Amino acid sequence: MTTKVGEDKMTTKVGEDKMTTKIVWVSKVQSRNFVSDFIAGLKNIIGGRLKTYERMLDLAVKEATEELTTKYPDVTGVTMQITEFHNASIAVTVYGVING
Repeated sequence: MTTKVGEDKMTTKVGEDKMTTKIVWVSKVQSRNFVSDFIAGLKNIIGGRLKTYERMLDLAVKEATEELTTKYPDVTGVTMQITEFHNASIAVTVYGVING
């Protein structure tokens, strides 16, 4: 699994008050092995749930969310986006906001 962590700051002004918000994210790329991918491909032809891919997605989301909340304990407003989905891999990005 590949991981990328990032952050960016944004300052907004409302009247005389300034508020700095930090946007943080963690991206994870998860892949399956050839055998699991082959079996899922056969199941895709027949039809039905692709549990292998469901587990792969769940694992990527769980690990990305855990890493984000561990690295940035004050994070709020966590959301997730599937950024890429190919035959044997998935990329998930989890975003959060830190108000400061």
